[in-house]
Amino acid sequence: MYMEIQHDESVKKNKIDRLDNVINALHKRNDDLYEMIEYCIKDNNKFKDRIKCLEFALVINNITLIVLGPIGTQLSNAVGYGIQSVMSIAGWIAMPILSALYPYMVMLGLDKAFTPIMAQSIAEIGYDPFNMVMGLVSNLCVGGSALAVAFHLKDKAQKGMISSFGITALCGVTEPAFYGSLIMRPKCLIGTAIGAVCAGLVAGIFGLQNYVVGGCPGLLSFFYFLPADGSTGNIILYFVVSIVAIIVSFLATTIILKKTSPVGEK
Repeated sequence: MYMEIQHDESVKKNKIDRLDNVINALHKRNDDLYEMIEYCIKDNNKFKDRIKCLEFALVINNITLIVLGPIGTQLSNAVGYGIQSVMSIAGWIAMPILSALYPYMVMLGLDKAFTPIMAQSIAEIGYDPFNMVMGLVSNLCVGGSALAVAFHLKDKAQKGMISSFGITALCGVTEPAFYGSLIMRPKCLIGTAIGAVCAGLVAGIFGLQNYVVGGCPGLLSFFYFLPADGSTGNIILYFVVSIVAIIVSFLATTIILKKTSPVGEK
């Protein structure tokens, strides 16, 4: 009898403890809710600013999807067909100019219109005469200019970082080099353009061709320029154009930096 009474009291105590825990948890949640309400009342301006930021983001996203997206698509198509027309008329003149402008086409996203044209050219005539070629010249010139900037700097941390950007650009990915070292040094982009014009002129005159639908042309994508018949003329031209692009852009950017760079960078 005594054991049953003791068991009942233990069960009752456990229920009371659980009830106390639930009540304490409710009190804590209420306290958190009151603190949140007080925060919203006291920092009403911050709350309004956050709501405005959310509204601004929603408006910008809708404008981008509904207005800017279709405009960009139409503009890219127009640029792509325009370049194709110019290349068919005077390719050797157009190639150096387009190679110098290619980094800015990439920056604006206009280069995406060239991919279907490249695929169509390879399917119909067996090679692409301009897209990968001007991309190759542009990427190597950006890499050469970035390496010139790294060679010019004295700070070891920046030198190492920008050197890695330059090597990455030579392999075909230019965004780190372009945005991380060149775009804040606009005069260095003149050296990039000089290298692109020289290498693009060589590629345009001798007719460098690409045989693969791909992307990020650079030193690691030399197989894009290997013809199916096994001939070596085009691949030799690829290496000549690559050497001209890297050396000329590097030297031109180095000369520009020596004449125009601030004292702190020397």
